Amino acid sequence: MARINKIEMDKPQLMGKLEIIRFQLSLHCFLNKLVVSDADLNCLTYLSAMGEVPLDRFCKEAAVDQIFKTPQTVRNALRKFGKLGLILTDGKSKKTVRINPLLNIITEDCIYLNLKFIYIEK
Repeated sequence: MARINKIEMDKPQLMGKLEIIRFQLSLHCFLNKLVVSDADLNCLTYLSAMGEVPLDRFCKEAAVDQIFKTPQTVRNALRKFGKLGLILTDGKSKKTVRINPLLNIITEDCIYLNLKFIYIEK
């Protein structure tokens, strides 16, 4: 019979809103083998916290907050995220951008994540 090693973390870990959003995004990327940088995660976290926002406004604000150096760099990152299926853009002339709802990233109210991972040795 296989031996089971179990580690339980019953103590809740208190995190800030941006930290727990970033954790969810990081976990999604890890589990789906998506390679993203820290700056990418910061950008995705910022977008998640803002919700659906006009593309131009987001690019300018992300550059002002020094997530990336210029609005064009933010736009390039967003293009990459779109190809990875992490974000959605809507509209033609006045585009809006948002996190893909299929990621199930929780950003509002109280957030409680109850995660369980398992590895079975064969």
